Amino acid sequence: MKKVSVFILALAFLLAGTLNTHQAQAQAWICKGKTGCTTIGNVCPDGTIFAGCVESNVPIYTSRCDIGYTWNGATCAGGASTFAWNNGNAANYTTTGATSLTNGMTNTATLLSTDSDSSTGGVQPHQAAAACNSYLFQGYSDWYLPAQYEAWVLGANNAAIGNFASLAYWSSTQLSSSLVNFLNLGSPVRSIGYNPKQMSYRVRCVRRD
Repeated sequence: MKKVSVFILALAFLLAGTLNTHQAQAQAWICKGKTGCTTIGNVCPDGTIFAGCVESNVPIYTSRCDIGYTWNGATCAGGASTFAWNNGNAANYTTTGATSLTNGMTNTATLLSTDSDSSTGGVQPHQAAAACNSYLFQGYSDWYLPAQYEAWVLGANNAAIGNFASLAYWSSTQLSSSLVNFLNLGSPVRSIGYNPKQMSYRVRCVRRD
């Protein structure tokens, strides 16, 4: 009986490993960009870069450079801009509801209409989200601040995409009233951390077709 149980257990592990391998292969096969840029890191005909997939293999695209730089046809020229996630206030945080891990579009829309400082009248902007919302690259104006998993896709594929710094990049995913997830491309590489909203980080926006 014990031998049979061990055999069944070993067979189960073998089948699980085979299934995981096939699932990984299927995931890689399903995750394709649009025509002309089907492989992660490809420059698309419209000048954007296929960055990878989220939400059941929905492709996302990014720009050549971080906000602040200008793509001059060969390299990123100029200097990077950095932004607070909120309005730079170190107190009087507001809770936004921008908590999606996978959909930065909904997070960004929420941040654009939500006050970032409870002590000031009116609606104070969420700077990083507003920067993506006003970003214009290759004729597109529908850029948004990536959610946590979308930021992770950028980090995992940063070498193929190119022009990232070994620094921190904001995501749009709020962790708590005062803390936000960010992508760390420094040390440890490609980790997701969290820091207060008033910290100043780089931004790389994404979009979907």
